[in-house]
Amino acid sequence: MTTRPLSFSVVILGAGPAGLSAAIQARRAGHSVAVIEKSSLPGGMSQSLNIAGQTVDLGSHRLHYAMRPEVMGFLQTIPELELQIRKRHGRIRLFERWLGYPLSLVDMCRTLPLQVFFKLLLEQAMRLGRSRAGDSFSDRIRSSFGETLFKYFYQPYSWKLWGTSPDDLSAEVAEQRVSALSLRSRLQRLIPLLNSRWKRFLYPTGGYGQICSSIAAEADRLGVEFFYNHSVSAIEPISGGACRIVTDGTTFETQNLWSTIPASQLAVLFSVTAPAEVLSASDRLQHRAMVLLYLVLRDQQYTEFDAHYLPGESTIASRISEPKNYFESHLLNQSTVLCVEIPCWEGDSTWLATDQVLSEQIITEMASNGFPALSPDEIQTVRLPKVYPVMPKGYENDLDKLAKWIEQYNWLLVFGRQGLFVPDNLHHAIYMGLQAVESLDDNGKINQEFWQESLETFSTHVVED
Repeated sequence: MTTRPLSFSVVILGAGPAGLSAAIQARRAGHSVAVIEKSSLPGGMSQSLNIAGQTVDLGSHRLHYAMRPEVMGFLQTIPELELQIRKRHGRIRLFERWLGYPLSLVDMCRTLPLQVFFKLLLEQAMRLGRSRAGDSFSDRIRSSFGETLFKYFYQPYSWKLWGTSPDDLSAEVAEQRVSALSLRSRLQRLIPLLNSRWKRFLYPTGGYGQICSSIAAEADRLGVEFFYNHSVSAIEPISGGACRIVTDGTTFETQNLWSTIPASQLAVLFSVTAPAEVLSASDRLQHRAMVLLYLVLRDQQYTEFDAHYLPGESTIASRISEPKNYFESHLLNQSTVLCVEIPCWEGDSTWLATDQVLSEQIITEMASNGFPALSPDEIQTVRLPKVYPVMPKGYENDLDKLAKWIEQYNWLLVFGRQGLFVPDNLHHAIYMGLQAVESLDDNGKINQEFWQESLETFSTHVVED
């Protein structure tokens, strides 16, 4: 006996921030909504964990004041989500010194050797009025910041994050990933009277994962149906401008399929085989992975800083955060946890290394970079296979081939950080979900003209660190 497919107005693939915000808003608009998620929990990389009795995130995360008003307005409609205002208190290792982060001119002048400080200023002054030039990440950074900052910051950092020479990365990486690329934005961040917006952030009282868990709980209360532990095995176009989605447990039918799963995985799921050039383009879309190493310390607090940024070659870590310092009541617990972010390739020696080997290497490298001595009581790791989209020169052609193939299906929307292959922040992903719902006309069909305009807007997003 054949089981009748479940029918919904909207079916969403993925329960990350983009999928969740779209789901709850579509339900509020009166649509029946199903969310298919392969894992057992919502949130994706925006989840939080409990380690040694403390709430920790999957890396160092925060909500930025750069978010659009409609995103802030949306978050304020979510019960159980309480946001606290926190002052940023990070530092960055540059020129074998620790500088406050976000950077400020006063701190740079006080901390850096004067010849280095004035060289940086001179290189900035020489670029006044110049337009950003070149087709590579290296070209854009050099034309914006000069050779010194490129050599000591962006060049090693690009190798660390993306595992690729900055000469081979697209200029789009700089445009999307470096928020201080323009002179105006740099001045706003460096001059104390202008940088209060970048010195503060919002953080949930229950950890970063509370954003998605609260949205999911409210969506569930409103009638969104969640199908966790369901992996999509096939997407079948059917008559009437609709499609069928087959999972390992259930079959769905809908006139609106919204995908937030990785762009590289979408085309291969279609029962109608995509052209070879589309499949090849999808295969070329790669992500850098990350190992998160959690070190539990028998100390009330390790340092006063929320995050330590490590762009240089002296360590495999890119950032080390102390989640406890993100909370108002951070000193109540008698132990603390460090979260060490280690970019890598899925399957490489770092990815496959044991927790003990990684921890010993990190502890040695931390000592050489001026961190206090530490001896962890407990070590845990989490491995994330798709974190940073790698964008070599010409990757835009591959994305364009995939986008043009998707356009033939007027029931399909693709958005979100993974879906659009972008490095966006959580507030960007939420905005995409809100716009997906706005694209529906009175008949519950996608207004393609509105959606294309939305995609143009998404392409202007710039990551806030």
